[in-house]
Amino acid sequence: PTPAPMADNPMDKPWKWAAWILVLLWLGLFLVRFTAPSDLLDNSQDRQAGYVQDLLFNGNLACQLDQNGELCAKPPLFTWLAGLCSLPFGRTVELGLFLPGSLAVLATMLMLWGLGRRWLGNWGAFFAALALPFSIYGVRMVLLARTDSLYMLLAAGAGMAGFAAWRQRQSWLWFWLLAATATLTKGPQGMLPAMIALGACAWWERRETDREGFHFGGSWWGGLCLFLVICIGWFAWAYCQFGIEAANK
Repeated sequence: PTPAPMADNPMDKPWKWAAWILVLLWLGLFLVRFTAPSDLLDNSQDRQAGYVQDLLFNGNLACQLDQNGELCAKPPLFTWLAGLCSLPFGRTVELGLFLPGSLAVLATMLMLWGLGRRWLGNWGAFFAALALPFSIYGVRMVLLARTDSLYMLLAAGAGMAGFAAWRQRQSWLWFWLLAATATLTKGPQGMLPAMIALGACAWWERRETDREGFHFGGSWWGGLCLFLVICIGWFAWAYCQFGIEAANK
């Protein structure tokens, strides 16, 4: 059932400053982590640095090789973003490697705050957003040259976009677009969490309303076609560049 409107206005004090408080807390945690000794050699982050180096200096766009000449095991969206952040420096730098994932954590925090207020209320949404960067693994994701935080943002965004489209009977374009970018970040399992979440919501609604079937809102064929064009297009591009090795990865 649709939740009742909140009694308090989220723009009233002190909530109109909540987003800025989250940004400042994220910035403080980022600066603490960035000024600490580097752990770039941990968690295979050095391989990600090798991918960005290959992208910047050898121009391998579809797929990249690490410092040992091995082909990347994941699609290149994170590498593209890290390369774009490193491009102004003319070389691979730690700030460029860390920035895409760190900004993804911030965007996920703001998404939890902005969208969570309707379902959790102001306090619930604020603490949900706050718990992300201060969780055990969230502290690591604030400064981590891996795909994890970007994948988290895109998968969660796809789930929320799909839920909104389903509930409001609107277009599924944003769901499929975010699912495509999640796939270009992590691989074929990119959209799996969003689909599982939507399946759970559909099961719950049918249980509550005893419906015979599910109504998936507005047209979703256009978004599905866009998803297939993006994902199959990238795969074909990578296959043309690296052949069967890219398909095996």
